[in-house]
Amino acid sequence: MAVSENLKENWLNRIDEHKGTVSENTLLVPYDIENVYEALLKLPERIAHGILFDQDHDSHSVLFGAKKSIWTGGLTFKGYATLEPNSDNGTFVYMYVKVQLSDRILQELFNELTDILEKNYSKSTSLSDSKTESSYGIDVYGSDDYDKKKNKYTSKQSKYSGVYYIIIGLVLLFAGSTGNFVLRFTNSSEALILFSLLPLGYGIYKLYNGFTQ
Repeated sequence: MAVSENLKENWLNRIDEHKGTVSENTLLVPYDIENVYEALLKLPERIAHGILFDQDHDSHSVLFGAKKSIWTGGLTFKGYATLEPNSDNGTFVYMYVKVQLSDRILQELFNELTDILEKNYSKSTSLSDSKTESSYGIDVYGSDDYDKKKNKYTSKQSKYSGVYYIIIGLVLLFAGSTGNFVLRFTNSSEALILFSLLPLGYGIYKLYNGFTQ
């Protein structure tokens, strides 16, 4: 059953109240629609301060989003997702979000959804190599085009987090080397220097991983 126009219009209107730019995309995944719907309901749990506003099983649709923090009522974004079965037992995932950097958020949501599917469900079909992004006009999970897009995003995220941890490590290393700062509960600058090697080493690993993906 397709999502009713009244329900879809109502949810999209609720999303449009939020500021930001709009992005929408469709991803074909080789999983049964019921499994994808279950994964979709779990998706907000994978988002920082994620929240499930509404759901409709008959149309396999959900309205979800993320709070700015657990202490405030403000929202980072709202999103709408609905599913449609594919003739080969796969499922079309249609997703719509309105938020700043909406393309990046949308790719992150698809990555999280496919990760849930991979870890919890069995594929119901194998999408043939001929069913590429160009033949559908959409993204196809497992296709070369989609894998390149996903790896490019994952690589960029790894680089960003690598730089972040390296900066933290260098700050701690400098603080410890001055002798004016100590590691809490140890009263030792040397301990702070040793501790700084953890985020520094992890950051280098993430940065290296980002360039090699």
